[in-house]
Amino acid sequence: MMRRIFLILILLLFPVAVFAGEYVLVKGKGVEVCEEYGKNLNSLQTMSNWPVPFGKINPEFRDFSKPKWENLMDVWSDRVPRDANPHLKISDFFWKRDVNPVEFFRGDASKWRGTKKQYAEAYKRYSFFRHEINPRQVPNNHLVAEIDIDNDSTPEPVYLDQMYSTPTLMLILKPDYSDIDYEKTKLVMMHPSRKKMGIKDVRVLTPEERKRPGYKDVTTVSTGDTLHTLMEFPRFYRHS
Repeated sequence: MMRRIFLILILLLFPVAVFAGEYVLVKGKGVEVCEEYGKNLNSLQTMSNWPVPFGKINPEFRDFSKPKWENLMDVWSDRVPRDANPHLKISDFFWKRDVNPVEFFRGDASKWRGTKKQYAEAYKRYSFFRHEINPRQVPNNHLVAEIDIDNDSTPEPVYLDQMYSTPTLMLILKPDYSDIDYEKTKLVMMHPSRKKMGIKDVRVLTPEERKRPGYKDVTTVSTGDTLHTLMEFPRFYRHS
């Protein structure tokens, strides 16, 4: 009987520039599904196809399949309790854990002081971009799919945040979609919070950076965050 395993790739493969390029497995060696996914990536390498486009699967590797992602709003009436507001809870979770408020600050980064008023204004703008702005102006997809992330034969509602058409952060919801499952979310959060990493909101430009075009009169910039910087988020595949 063939096993079905859902794979979570978290900082799993390291690209090495050798000739056409090669992915080297640095975590998950000896795990069948990880080994096979590494082979899949390396089977797709060519001089003009490096690195491999996100999430691409070689058709020859027929044991892999991807989850079917749906917009959370499309399944809201069928799965989300009327009195629940997972959108707000998700946004609040990301705001406290991953968002740099300076990215939503209207003024120059050099004017950021981290006051209550500045935080409140930044949060208001953050909330507007996530929930109120026209999707045609800022594409913002709240995607969900049911995936057995811990291989206990019971699928969990997995939420994928996608702004500006780029998938970024992922977390696990409770079975009834009413809230975040914080313990299981730890399984797919590959990076610690900004606070635990000790990342400040702003930083001073280095002398080398100041020489770049457009940075002549700039001294302080935002340190960025995971919502605005493309990061390798956990990828889910099914290997049967």
